[in-house]
Formats: sequence, C-alpha cells, structure tokens
Amino acid sequence: MMQDAKQLFSSRKKEISKEKEYYNKFIFNGHFSVFLVILLGAFILGYGDWLKSIPQHINYALIASVIVAITSMFPLRTLLKDADKLFLLPFEKNMEIYMTQSLVYSYFSRIGLQLLILIVLFPLFFVINNRSFEFYIMFAVLMLVMP
Repeated sequence: MMQDAKQLFSSRKKEISKEKEYYNKFIFNGHFSVFLVILLGAFILGYGDWLKSIPQHINYALIASVIVAITSMFPLRTLLKDADKLFLLPFEKNMEIYMTQSLVYSYFSRIGLQLLILIVLFPLFFVINNRSFEFYIMFAVLMLVMP
C-alpha cells in the first residue's frame, strides 16, 4: 500500500510539472523574456541608486516582514483532487508517505519566491545595519524555517 501512495504522488507530480511546462512555453516566449531581462536591469539600477540615498525614518524591517508574511501564506499543495476525498478515504492510514511528500513538495515549490525576496532584501539590510550581517542572517533563517 505504501508503494501505491508513492506512485500516486509521483504520477500527480509528473502531471503538474507537465502542465506547468506546457503553459510556461506560452508565457515565457522570446519577447516576454527580453522584456523581463530589461525590466530586471532597470530594477537593479534603480534599486542601487535608491540605496545610495535611502531615507532613514522608515521601519524597513517591518515592511520586509509583512512582505515575507504575505508571500508565505500560500496554501499547502497536496496535489489531491476532489474525487480523492471520497475514493482515498478507505486508504487514509496508508497515505502518510503521500502527505509527507506533498508537504515537502509544497515547501520547496514556494521557497523559490522567498529566496528571491531574501536576495532582493540583502542590500537593503546591509546598508541599514551599517554593513553588518547579524540581523540579516537571523531574518533569513527565520524566513526559511518558518514559512
């Protein structure tokens, strides 16, 4: 029975990745990718200039914490379908491996966005905290451990 739960999770994961791959080729076509690269360059230049003359009277740690809290509120992705609520009910005791794998999948699928936020916030915290890393390291660890 445990092997069936593993197979069910891997088949659901393959379905999701195949669907994402199909739609991503339409979303990230050539023109949109070039636009994103130009937008990223403009953001980096603007962000760097803003960090040189950053206003000091704003609580940036609170703003960053709210942004991180909002991005970590995504629901868990168990990859279960509506019919599974009925048909998998007799096998509920055997679905522990499936649920563990789905929780790990859900965590790692959303961690990319939070790592991106960490990378973007690093220069801000580095400038605000007089070039020290202690607060940023604590913020990063808490952000990744407790989504």
